[in-house]
Amino acid sequence: MTQHKSGTFSIFDLTGEPPSVERRVDPRLVVDLPVIAEFGGIQQRYRVLDVSRTGALVERDQPEPPPALHTLVINAGAVEPLRLLARTVWTAPRHHAVRFVAQDDLDRLDLAERIDQLIAHHAA
Repeated sequence: MTQHKSGTFSIFDLTGEPPSVERRVDPRLVVDLPVIAEFGGIQQRYRVLDVSRTGALVERDQPEPPPALHTLVINAGAVEPLRLLARTVWTAPRHHAVRFVAQDDLDRLDLAERIDQLIAHHAA
């Protein structure tokens, strides 16, 4: 829970909308994966807490979020790490949510297959 001047809320309810309103296009898979955010020649290590075909929730050790547009490099056990251009859609003191942008059909298919592999791995 996060304390804010307007009250206490969960990091998953920063929109101010009732919790029953789901705004996500795709369901998210709860994970705990290391990720590297790249921006301006800098690499920061974070963790992905959940991921979908369209976005992710990222946890940071640093209070300052990366720039609004950055690249996330996710190594989810694949030979090649997954590189995704991400746009920050909201931030909290130690978290930020991103939407993946500039994806073509091949990128979306690759991401969907990787998420399917993660689901299979977590189910095993």
